[in-house]
Amino acid sequence: MANLLILGSVIDDLAQDMHLSAMMLASVLSTFPASAIIGNLALLQFARALHPGRAFLTGHLLVMLGTLWLANAESLPSLLASRILVGLAMPLIGSNLYPLMCSFRQPFREKIAGLVASTGSLTTLSVVPLSLMLSEQFGWRTAIWVQGLLCTLALLLVLLSVRRIGALAPSQPGPGVKPDQTFTTMNLWRIGQFLALSLAFLSLSIGLPNILSGTVGTGMASAVLFSGGLAALGGGLCLSAFEKTRRLSPGFLHMACLASVLILCLESSTFSLLTVGWMGYCAFRQILSTQLLLQATEQCPPPSRSQLNAAFNLAFQLASAVAGSAAPFLMYSSNPLRSIVFFAGSALALAFVMDRYRSARYDPGK
Repeated sequence: MANLLILGSVIDDLAQDMHLSAMMLASVLSTFPASAIIGNLALLQFARALHPGRAFLTGHLLVMLGTLWLANAESLPSLLASRILVGLAMPLIGSNLYPLMCSFRQPFREKIAGLVASTGSLTTLSVVPLSLMLSEQFGWRTAIWVQGLLCTLALLLVLLSVRRIGALAPSQPGPGVKPDQTFTTMNLWRIGQFLALSLAFLSLSIGLPNILSGTVGTGMASAVLFSGGLAALGGGLCLSAFEKTRRLSPGFLHMACLASVLILCLESSTFSLLTVGWMGYCAFRQILSTQLLLQATEQCPPPSRSQLNAAFNLAFQLASAVAGSAAPFLMYSSNPLRSIVFFAGSALALAFVMDRYRSARYDPGK
C-alpha cells in the first residue's frame, strides 16, 4: 500500500532535489501503476505455473531491491527503472496473499485475512502524513529509506516462515466447483463489485485529506483519517473475534457503508460526526471487502487462486487510476466534500446492485 502512495506524498521535495519538470513527475508517478497492471495481466496467463510460496518470496525480494534502488536514485532513468521493478514485482505478493491465507485451517484463516486486510487500510491512511513529516524534516530519501527498511523486515519475516509457507496444503474449493471454474460469471460479478468498492475507498482516501485539511485543519484531518485506519483494523479483527461475523448480510454491510459516508457531507457535521462517519465506513468496508475476497478464493480451485487474485488486483489498479483521475476535478468543484461523497456513494450503490443481482441470479440459496 505504501508503494502506491508514498512517492506522491513527497513529490514536491523530489522535484526540487532532482530538478524534474511536470512531465517528468507525471512519468514517475504513472510508472508504478502501469507496471503493476502489466504484472497482473502477465499473472493472468502464467499464475498456474508459479508456486505460491516461492512467488510470494520472490515478490518481497524484488520489492525490497526496487525500493532501496529508488532511495539511491540520482537520475530520472534510475527513478523510472526502480518503479518499474517494484510495479512488476508487487503482483507476485498481492496475487498470492489470499491463496496462502486459504491454506490455513479455520478459524485462523479469518484472523489472518482480517489482520492483513485491515493493516493494509491502516497503512493507506497513515503513510501520507508520516511520509510528509519525514520528508519535511529529513528529505524525501529518508521517507523512502524507511520504506526500504520495512520492506527488508517483511522479507526477513517471510524467510523465517518460508518452510511453513512451502508446506501449506491448499484447501479444497467449495462443493460443486469444477477445475475450470476460475472466471465464472459469478466471479466476474465479484470482480466488478470489488472494483466499485475500491473506487469508492480510493476516491475518498485521495480526496478527503486535502478537503478536511481545509475545513477542520491539518491536525484534525490527520486524526480523522487515522481513526478510520484503526476502525478498519477493528473491522478486520471482527472476522476472527466472532464466528458468525462473516455471515453478516452483504446488503446490510453495503447500506452501512453508504450511510456512514453520507454522514460526512451533512451540513451539521462536526469533528465528532466526521470521525464517526469515517470510522463506520472503514470498519464496514473492511469486513465487506475481506468477505468478498475470501469467499471468491475459497470457492476457486487451488491451482487457479493466484490467477483469480491477480484479476482482483488488476481491478484495484484500474480503480486507483480512475480515482486518481477523478479526484482532482471533484476536489476543485464548488462543494468538494459533497462531490467526493456523491462520487463514492454512487460507486457503493453500484456495488450493492451488483451484489444483489449476483446473489439472486447465481446464489439464490443465500
